[in-house]
Amino acid sequence: MAALIVGFCGISFDAAHAAVPAPDRHLTRNWKFPHAVTAWLYVPPEPPECHLPPPWTPVLFFPDSGTNAGDYRDYGAALRAEGFIGVILEKTGPGDSERAYAKLRAESADPASRLFGRVAPGGYVVAGHGSGAAEALAIAYGESRAVACAALDPTGLDGRVPGLPDAAGRSHFFPLLLVGTDAKASARGCLGTDRFESAYESAGPPKYRVTIVGGGHCEFSAGYAACRGRGCPPGSLKPAEQRDLAARVLAGFLKAHASDAGPGAANRFLSSLSSPRLVSHATVR
Repeated sequence: MAALIVGFCGISFDAAHAAVPAPDRHLTRNWKFPHAVTAWLYVPPEPPECHLPPPWTPVLFFPDSGTNAGDYRDYGAALRAEGFIGVILEKTGPGDSERAYAKLRAESADPASRLFGRVAPGGYVVAGHGSGAAEALAIAYGESRAVACAALDPTGLDGRVPGLPDAAGRSHFFPLLLVGTDAKASARGCLGTDRFESAYESAGPPKYRVTIVGGGHCEFSAGYAACRGRGCPPGSLKPAEQRDLAARVLAGFLKAHASDAGPGAANRFLSSLSSPRLVSHATVR
C-alpha cells in the first residue's frame, strides 16, 4: 500500500497523488436546505491545519444527470484542500444555487453553527459536470453573485445554454474554466465542450479552455459505469487519473481567480497546466 503524505488542510494524498476521502469531521453528508435538496458539504479545518484562514468562498458543484454527490468526492476534497467550502449538490432545480448560498450565509451569521464567520460574503463559485456544467454556465451568466464558473465537459441537447446572452448583452464578467476531452461523442448525451463554443467565445477574460488528452466524458465522475450506458465512449486514461487531473485543474483555477491570490496567480495556474495530458488555450487579459 502506498505511503501517505500530508497535504494542505488535512487532506492526504497517496504516491499517485489521488485524494483520500476526507475525515468525517470535515464532511457533512445530507446537508439540507429548502425544497428538500441535499448536498455533501466539505469545510476546511482551521489553521494551522489549513493554510488559509476563514472566511472561505463556497463552490457550488452540480453533478451530471444519473450521478450523485458521492460520485464527486475527489472534487470536494480538492476544493477543501485549497481553502474553499465545497458544496456538492444532489438533484437540484431553478434557484437552488441562491437558496444554498442563502443558507450558507445564514449559518455563517449563526454563533451556534460550525460555519459561524466562515463563509465569505462576496459571492460564490458555480461548477459542474455534464448537464450540471450546463446548469452552472446558465447560473453564472444569469446571476451576478457567481464570481467564477468551471464547467467540466458540459452537455445539452444542442450545446446552447438557456438565457445565454452575447458578450454585448452581459451585465457582468467572471473567470471561466471550460474543461473537455479529445474523445468523440457517439451519443447526444455525451456532447462536450466543442458544442459550447458560444459560452466560451462570449466570455470575457480571464478564460481558459483545457482538454484532457485520453479522457472520456463519463470519467469525470466516479459514477462513470452508469454514464457509459448512454453510449459515451471510454477514454484511455484510468478514471481515477482523469478525476485527479480534473480536480487539480479546477482547484488551481479557483486558487488563481476566486481567492486573494495576488500578482502572478494566472501565470502560475497556466504553468501548472504544463502536462502531456493537458492541452490549454487561455485569454488572461
